[in-house]
Amino acid sequence: LGLRLANLGFRVIQRMDIRREATPVMTRLRDEWNETCDLSIFDRDRVFYVEVVHSTHALTIAASVGKHLPAHCSASGKLFLAHMSVEDLERFLERPLQSHTVNTITSPGELRTELREIRERGYSVDREEYQVGICAVSAPIRDQASRMVAALSMPGPASRMTPERITDVSAALVEAAGAISRRRGWQGSSSSLVTSPSQR
Repeated sequence: LGLRLANLGFRVIQRMDIRREATPVMTRLRDEWNETCDLSIFDRDRVFYVEVVHSTHALTIAASVGKHLPAHCSASGKLFLAHMSVEDLERFLERPLQSHTVNTITSPGELRTELREIRERGYSVDREEYQVGICAVSAPIRDQASRMVAALSMPGPASRMTPERITDVSAALVEAAGAISRRRGWQGSSSSLVTSPSQR
């Protein structure tokens, strides 16, 4: 991890205290749901894992610290995109959206609609959009200025991540992300994690 973080530069390293604040919460989530829990930041238009707490299931997710994911087809990535300024999002959408599975959103218009729904409900879901058989849920961590600075996520096999379980996991993640955000000086409530002023 050390060399990979060094390559990201001082801007990213400054935010690594999020790991210290989030890891105990992630461990509790892993213990409660017995699913892998990960923490990520946004780096050069991609998701970057900075911490992963693995489940004890034999069938689990191959997430690892230092790994990058595409933004448009991952739960955490779509969450970051949903909280971008309009200008930054339009810049991102100038490039082709690569298809990874039949569920990947490759239309800019459809992705804009998805991001609007994410802002409205306050969390993001990946429904086998990056990898067949894998679903994930992600909630935003904010700083004292209410800016999204990291994503707290829980991926799992689609066989375990049923719609009912996704609903329950999303509520737990939003509450946990809100708790971490408040430790960072954010003064909102978990219910106010829903929208980003820059995207209204």
